[in-house]
Amino acid sequence: MLAVVRWGSVMGYELVTEHFPFILNLLDGQATLEESNQFRAEMQEVLDRGNLFVQLVDLRYTIPESTEQRKLHSEFTNKNKDKIKSLSLGCAFVAPSVLLRTVLNFIMFFSPMPCQHKVVKDIPEAVKWLEGQLRKADMEIPESARPALAALEAKPDPRE
Repeated sequence: MLAVVRWGSVMGYELVTEHFPFILNLLDGQATLEESNQFRAEMQEVLDRGNLFVQLVDLRYTIPESTEQRKLHSEFTNKNKDKIKSLSLGCAFVAPSVLLRTVLNFIMFFSPMPCQHKVVKDIPEAVKWLEGQLRKADMEIPESARPALAALEAKPDPRE
């Protein structure tokens, strides 16, 4: 089992891997380049382990990254596309804004991810879809993840 990785303070990334094979990727504010680099290093570690996983990406509180950061993420994904394709059972992006969901779906249509993915409006919808992805591999979300998911769901909607 991987440890919880936290960096930054109130802003940036929090990659929670303690509930493996269920990964939480929490974004809050705008990540610095250093935080973005650390995120890619930790995801590389996840991929190098060679174990199947799913990922919930919570975009509710994020501020778009810089062009440089987006380029680095794209390069990371391209470099690791075979590993991602073989190990990731799915990635659910939580975006409450209809506009953001539309933009993400548009981007992913023209630049497909190497794994199955879904852009959804809330945490319960993401969890339901990811549970289905795990079931296809005779896996499930660990019970240890349930309190973290409940806390995420209880966080106030940033649009209110």
